[in-house]
Amino acid sequence: MEIDLETLIQKITRQVISELENRGVHITASPIQNESGCDRRDSEARAEKPDLSAYRTPVLTERHILRLQPETCRIIVPAGTVISPRAREMLKEKNIRLQTE
Repeated sequence: MEIDLETLIQKITRQVISELENRGVHITASPIQNESGCDRRDSEARAEKPDLSAYRTPVLTERHILRLQPETCRIIVPAGTVISPRAREMLKEKNIRLQTE
């Protein structure tokens, strides 16, 4: 059986919170959010895949980043995508993860 690290962490966290609640401990912490208000526990629902078909070699530019929805936590690009320096800076500023497929 194989399980990815994020799923494992989520399962363990749920079990710990459940056990704490059973012992009468009230959890008040809010979800971890990035600058755009993205709930990291819900990052799977907040992924975008920009259209890079206009380029022979996929290129992710500042324009693509500007077109993302405000709640986007990660973007999915093809392997080998060239990322412009300004696009890379904007991803870092907005705390958006880059995932290749």
